[in-house]
Amino acid sequence: MRSLKKYILIVLGTSVLYSVSATAGISLDGTRIIFREENEKIGTNIQVRSAVTSETPYLVKTQITQDTTGQNNTVPFITTPALFRLEPGNANQVRILSKPHNLAKDRESIFYFRATAVPATHLPEQDDNYKLGGELQLASGNVIKLFYRPKGLSISFDQAAAELVLSATPQGIKVSNPTPYYLTLSSIMVQGKAVNIRTTPGRNMIAPFSDVVFPHQGTSGTVQWQIINDYGGIETSHGKIQ
Repeated sequence: MRSLKKYILIVLGTSVLYSVSATAGISLDGTRIIFREENEKIGTNIQVRSAVTSETPYLVKTQITQDTTGQNNTVPFITTPALFRLEPGNANQVRILSKPHNLAKDRESIFYFRATAVPATHLPEQDDNYKLGGELQLASGNVIKLFYRPKGLSISFDQAAAELVLSATPQGIKVSNPTPYYLTLSSIMVQGKAVNIRTTPGRNMIAPFSDVVFPHQGTSGTVQWQIINDYGGIETSHGKIQ
């Protein structure tokens, strides 16, 4: 038990590398989580899966955080199980439950689901047995967005994708989101020319009732934009620069 505690402490003190599922050794069965207010009593689930090609089991730690760094953990959600062993080629279902909260009722709130995996240590003298030893292991993992969605919002998410307003400013293209949803842009094309929407990490996600300006030379004419939907797919809309 003492060695296990030591191992966990080492893991928590180790920098986490974020990578695609093929290199991280684990994957999630979704690209985002929608936690609906009407499901607060039962929670919502996501599966954490170990790659079939993995050669070792993993110790997996799951949590919900306020930001991508994982430093701010004062959130109204818990995961269960929060710590478990995952064998190669297997999957484990993680349930996300809510705690009492005062989150906004007129718009979505955003959090992050983190699954951090550390490979078990192989001890040659114990043949094919694996155990969680005390040596330093580098953790890898996955982070996806969790959106808390209140019920009774003014419009549906499908409608919101087409509600963006694009207008010209001296600095470039201003994208205004008048909806209660977080809208993540996949692309913007003005007169057939791509707008750079990834000037900084996360800039392509526009919060409810807010706007973002993207530098671009052409600020007039027809425009096409694509939004990532609840299932990780793409919704395309068209309009004109205002």
